[in-house]
Amino acid sequence: MTPFGDTCSAINMIIVDESQRGRGLGRQLTSAVMELAGDRECRLTATSDGLPLYEKLGFIATHQIVRHQGVIGHVDTSENVGWIGPDALPAVKTLDRAAFGADRDALHDALASEGPFAVIRNGGNIVAFAATRSFGRGEVVGPVVGI
Repeated sequence: MTPFGDTCSAINMIIVDESQRGRGLGRQLTSAVMELAGDRECRLTATSDGLPLYEKLGFIATHQIVRHQGVIGHVDTSENVGWIGPDALPAVKTLDRAAFGADRDALHDALASEGPFAVIRNGGNIVAFAATRSFGRGEVVGPVVGI
């Protein structure tokens, strides 16, 4: 469970090995992290495998997240696309709060220490961003936010 300020939290990566499913482990894990969240709204990212359990715990499917994997091909190198330095991080945080609806400033501070952010500008204003960082044998891009 990752808290985002006092009002929101994210629950991710509740994984129970297939051979251990049906024993209540997923319910115990999820209930424990929901308790840690306290009065915060809980936003859960989950696979369809866990959907029946999560619905029993009161979660409602609202959005779909899709994971893609591959090799980056052509990258737009126009003046509107580029990398930012730490001085532009406040604009990224403002954009993220508008899109996500909660304060994830600490997350973006941590991500900025791990790798650069790519941005898209429109009229000089940042309208989209993607955090990048090394992970495993490659790199991870995300979160990706645009409004």
